[in-house]
Amino acid sequence: MAPDAAFPHFPRLPTEIRILIWNLAISVDSSPSIHFFSVFNPSDDQEWAAMNQHAVAATTRILRGVAAPRLGKNSRLHSWTWSNPSAYLRDSGL
Repeated sequence: MAPDAAFPHFPRLPTEIRILIWNLAISVDSSPSIHFFSVFNPSDDQEWAAMNQHAVAATTRILRGVAAPRLGKNSRLHSWTWSNPSAYLRDSGL
């Protein structure tokens, strides 16, 4: 979603209020962050069948695919949001 689609009047707010909003939205945690995801072989029919519903939309059936991470080491379930400690979820409000 484009930033102006969520609140199209944001640019019209006084500068002081926009700065306050940005300061609240931006993470001040300077510790290293990581993104979790699964890598799979989309040219393998069995892997494609198991992973394509969790894959990034731009994934094509060549080279490597990127999909939602597993919910646990031994889990067959995948989710972009549930039980996922990725930095992109923490900062997704931007």
